[in-house]
Amino acid sequence: MEHLMIPSTMAAVIFLAVLGYSCIFRPVRVQQWSQRQPTGKFLPLANLVFKSWYPTYLRFMGVFAWVLALFFIYAVYSRIIGH
Repeated sequence: MEHLMIPSTMAAVIFLAVLGYSCIFRPVRVQQWSQRQPTGKFLPLANLVFKSWYPTYLRFMGVFAWVLALFFIYAVYSRIIGH
């Protein structure tokens, strides 16, 4: 199972890096895409994407995604080097 850790973690890192880039550098485009998606009436945060501060929220989530990606890289390579 250990041989699957690097490819799966790198896939997660690439996904988080692209997501973070989109949220940090293209927040208005992400907001417009979110507004076009059908949402249910019963979702408690469905109107969040229509708030004026949502692009700032997306930027913070993008930074969080990048920090999480760096943590994944650290966790994998510290385990490999530690062996």
